[in-house]
Amino acid sequence: MIEQRHRSSCANDEGTSEQSSQYLKCACQHCKGHIEFNENVLGPGEVLTVICPHCKEETTITSPDPFAENATTAMDQLLGTCGPNERTDVVTLAMKGSVSGDPISMQILGFAYYLGFALKADHAEAVRWIYRAAAGGNADAQFNLGCMYHWGSAVGKDSLQAFTWWLKAAEKGHVIAQNNVGYSYEIGEVVQQDYVEAYKWTSLAASDGHPGAQEHCNELAARMTAEQREKSYHCIEEFENAQAEQPKPTPGWWDKAMAERQESAERYLAVLALARRPHYDRRQIPSQVRQQVWVRDDAKCKKCGSRELLHLDHIIPVSKGGSDALENLELLCQSCNLAKGAKIQ
Repeated sequence: MIEQRHRSSCANDEGTSEQSSQYLKCACQHCKGHIEFNENVLGPGEVLTVICPHCKEETTITSPDPFAENATTAMDQLLGTCGPNERTDVVTLAMKGSVSGDPISMQILGFAYYLGFALKADHAEAVRWIYRAAAGGNADAQFNLGCMYHWGSAVGKDSLQAFTWWLKAAEKGHVIAQNNVGYSYEIGEVVQQDYVEAYKWTSLAASDGHPGAQEHCNELAARMTAEQREKSYHCIEEFENAQAEQPKPTPGWWDKAMAERQESAERYLAVLALARRPHYDRRQIPSQVRQQVWVRDDAKCKKCGSRELLHLDHIIPVSKGGSDALENLELLCQSCNLAKGAKIQ
C-alpha cells in the first residue's frame, strides 16, 4: 500500500534527529529559475500565483502532494494490469463493496475520490471512506490515514493523530507503520522517548525486511542498557506469540468479487476463442442437416438436457477428420461444449 518512509524524512544518515528544510523549490514556468517558498504556506497539492523574482513574470507554484503520488502507486498495485475501461469498472465495483462495508473497497473508493480517478475529485469523501476502513480495523487504511495526518493531506497536520493510527496499524503487523512507530518512540517528539518500544517496533519491521531497519536496530542497541535490551526482547516475544495466535485471514468481499470477475473474464475469453477457431466455420453446414439434428436431438443438449445456449457440435472434431454428416453432429449446451474441447468423446 502507500509507503511513508518516516525515518528517512526525519533523520540523517547517522540516524540522529534533524529538522527538515522549511523551504521548497519550484521552477518558474517561464524562465525555469528556482523559486523558494515556505512549505507551511501551502498544503499538499495546493497552488499559489506569485511573481518570479528572476523574470518578473507571473507564475504558479504547486506544493508537492506525496499522498497523491503514493495513492497512485497503491491504485496501480491494487488494480494490477487492468486497462483504463476496466479500472473504471473496478471503481464502480468498489462503490458497491463500500456500501457492503468491505474495507478494501472503501480504500479504493477513498483513493479514487482523492485522485479524481473515475470520480469527481472530493477530498472530504476520500477522508470519509479511508477513515471508515481504518475505524473498521483495516491495517492498510489505518496506516494510510496516519500518512494523511502526517502530511496534512485533506486533513490538518496532526503528528499525534498520525502516530495513533500508525500504532494501530503496527499492532496488526503493518511493517512500514512499525518502522514509523519505532522512530517516533526513538526521537520522543510526539510521544515520550522510549528506547525499549523504539527497539521493539524497529526490530519487528526489520524481521519483515523493511529496508535499513536492521542497521538501525544495531545502532539503537548500542545506545541501550542491558536491562533495556532484555526488556525489549521480552516485548518482541510477547508480540510475536500474540500474532501467531491470531486466526488466519479469510478472503473478504473484495477478494471474492475480483475472483468472480476473473472467472467471468476467463469464460468470456474461452467462448470467444471457440467462436474464432480457424479450422471450422459453422456456416458451412447445410441448413437441411442443421434442421435434422435439431429435430433428432429434440432441441436440447445431448449431455445434460439443457435447452439454453445450444451449439451444433461435431462428435469427432473437424480438426481430427470429422465430417459434417448427420451422424457426426449433435446439440450441446455452451457448458458441455466448452468442457468437451477438442477431445473425441
